Amino acid sequence: MSIWIFFAALIDLIWLILPAYSTGGFIFGWIEIGFIVLGLGIVMVMFSLKAKKENLIPIGDPKLQRGINFRL
Repeated sequence: MSIWIFFAALIDLIWLILPAYSTGGFIFGWIEIGFIVLGLGIVMVMFSLKAKKENLIPIGDPKLQRGINFRL
């Protein structure tokens, strides 16, 4: 739901602000694409740094083995 709201807000900004601001025929320029790439890159770097420091699997969980072996 949050992704849907994010894209709806982005489309709203593009619809209201960008036509008055932009002089070219393109909707997205290198700045808009660069900010998206920068944001995704920061999230990926932060996740990789956090994943190196901490365990992604809950070590010491008494129900871990039962959860791994679970089948429907």
